[in-house]
Amino acid sequence: MDGAAWRFGHDGHMGAIEVWLNGGPADGRVLLVETDAIDGLPATVVLPQTGVFVNADDEPSPRIDHVYVYTGEIDGRHAYRYGLRRENL
Repeated sequence: MDGAAWRFGHDGHMGAIEVWLNGGPADGRVLLVETDAIDGLPATVVLPQTGVFVNADDEPSPRIDHVYVYTGEIDGRHAYRYGLRRENL
């Protein structure tokens, strides 16, 4: 499925591309990223992260947004590199 596109919806315009994430907390993972009407990828992808450790806290920690920037293709896959961390977007 590397680099394959999938179509969703009835109009044929909502699609997704499998991409590879480099660096940051999602290093080495592959996920689907939505494309626009002409199958273009977004310039950045924001991955929110939050959570708690068992018995460590009563509430989840604040959301931290990790930003990945599109860098082209690596080994035939569309790739995003870790760009920065933004808190509470």
